[in-house]
Amino acid sequence: MYTIFARDDIRNETTEINTSFSIVCSVGSYRCFGNTIMFCQDPLNWTFIKKCEYMCINGSCIPFPPGPSEQGGGGGGGPVLLTASMELEYPHNINIQKGTNITFFIKVSNNGTSVLHNIYLMLTSDNPGVVIPEITVPVLEQNSSTVFAVTIESMKAQVGEYEISFLVLSDETYKKGTVVVNISSTEEIDYQSLIDYYFSLIDYLEKEIRDAELKGKNVTLARKSFLGVIDEFEAAKRLFDMKLYPEFLKQIEVVRSKIVECVVYLAKAKPEPLRVIVTFPDYKTFLYIIAVVVLAAFIAVFVLKKMNEWRRRRELIMPRRWGF
Repeated sequence: MYTIFARDDIRNETTEINTSFSIVCSVGSYRCFGNTIMFCQDPLNWTFIKKCEYMCINGSCIPFPPGPSEQGGGGGGGPVLLTASMELEYPHNINIQKGTNITFFIKVSNNGTSVLHNIYLMLTSDNPGVVIPEITVPVLEQNSSTVFAVTIESMKAQVGEYEISFLVLSDETYKKGTVVVNISSTEEIDYQSLIDYYFSLIDYLEKEIRDAELKGKNVTLARKSFLGVIDEFEAAKRLFDMKLYPEFLKQIEVVRSKIVECVVYLAKAKPEPLRVIVTFPDYKTFLYIIAVVVLAAFIAVFVLKKMNEWRRRRELIMPRRWGF
């Protein structure tokens, strides 16, 4: 609740005006009221924008995923039932010390029987200090996965426990998730825990890159970025070993940002096009092959010639049984 005052600079007096008001919104923001989107044109009022047909989340209309669709199977085998489904893998509880930033992964796997399109991550709770990637994965094939990196900046968040609610959406379906975050005000930072945490994060990221490569994706940029992550992490460990903790915290933040960059490259990795590789032998090998082929042809002609001569000689020597 706010009160308006009038100021008279000539008399050097301030007079209270008997009118009070409350600021209800931040100008330019959107908000869901049930299934209705409202817009803040001025800080005193919400303005109606539209009513969502299905669901309103975080100031936007989100459609419910369509049900399973039927598509005709080839060769008279009847309809094939296609289901759009995704599975999420992420930490459900995270503990952070005030003054440090933490990045965690949300892995999205397509465990349905249809291809997913335009997959992206959206926050559905108002959490200051939470940064999500503004990236859309255009295609996610069956039995494939992608990873999103979410960062919690503890300096912008309040000490205590709260929930981060999010939504992973595609054109075909969506999945909800919740992470419980506990930010403590411990004055002494556990540097070893930071080393261990980022070591496990890097190990996880390496496995995801390897898995994407085995499934035929071009991970060249992701691998190059990952090598940068390793270099920066080794530098952070050296600072930790020398007990240069302020410098270590700065360096571990570099590691974190490099990890986020690597995850973006991995999410953008596309399947490698099928290529037919024709290899030609070198000059000496080529001459050797020609010589072998010529020799084999010469032997074949020689053998055939000798067989024909032997056949004629045999016909001359053998007597005829019938005298016609």
